[in-house]
Amino acid sequence: MHTEVFYRQLVENQPDLICRFLPDTTLTFVNTAYARFFGHPPEELVGRRFIELLSPPDQQKVWEQLGAFTPAAPERRYEHRAVGADKVPRWHIWHDLAFFDAEGRLTGFQSVGVDITDRKQTEARLETINRALQLRSACNRALIQADAEAHLFDEICRLIVEVGGYRLA
Repeated sequence: MHTEVFYRQLVENQPDLICRFLPDTTLTFVNTAYARFFGHPPEELVGRRFIELLSPPDQQKVWEQLGAFTPAAPERRYEHRAVGADKVPRWHIWHDLAFFDAEGRLTGFQSVGVDITDRKQTEARLETINRALQLRSACNRALIQADAEAHLFDEICRLIVEVGGYRLA
């Protein structure tokens, strides 16, 4: 059963975004999940430069990553955002494999993107909670060590800015 049909079904039914592209980012293949994410049928995406689907800061990050491939180091993992058809920014971790010809010239890439948006949001929430707990602990220490009300208020305001990460207090 290891036929082209078998492998095509395997790739097409993956929930992860799978594509192949040329060094200039022109897509040569996209799976169904990739096409669905960007809201275009595969035939509209193939032949298009995927870099144009990204925001300028993310384009720069991707160009930097793509420029780092060498025949000695043909695999890389990196994260970047993309805005899909639903207009919601999503984070993906991409595993890219570069292909080189016999002379060492880059000929293309294969890439698999896994949505890590939920993980990124959870990390951000945990960072916020951790910062709040650090602030609370620092404020408790300031309260215990305070020798005057004015000094306590000044110290609490300083901690809110420096430990809490707020711009003003």
